[in-house]
Amino acid sequence: MNAHIAKLKKRTKPHWKQLPSQVVQNVVLRIDKGYQKFFQNIKDRKSGKTTKKVGRPHIKPHHKFNSMTWTQAGYKIEGNRIYISCLKKWFTFWKHREWTGTIKTVTIKRDHVGDYSISFACADAEPIVPLPLTG
Repeated sequence: MNAHIAKLKKRTKPHWKQLPSQVVQNVVLRIDKGYQKFFQNIKDRKSGKTTKKVGRPHIKPHHKFNSMTWTQAGYKIEGNRIYISCLKKWFTFWKHREWTGTIKTVTIKRDHVGDYSISFACADAEPIVPLPLTG
């Protein structure tokens, strides 16, 4: 599937050239995961494991796609700012705690108002000890 996407990126979809290959590959993985869950649900309903009906995945138009995930490259973090190379833009974020471990993925989401949120997934992170309840 990724080879097919690479051919489409070169031939027919010039606006895809702006995106890093990892972001496009992540979209392919999300679509594949959606279809796998859909077909697994059909299998579970036939075997009687569940009665829940799940509709087939819908592929959204590009203007309704509200998140992008980077896995290895395409971003640079300096303090409480992150530079996204394909957008050529710096984003400032509130770093509410230090990272423990290595950053594996960076996801930027845009809500319906147009505000952005950034989430980082770290590997080898120490478990967070919950604080005692007060009040």
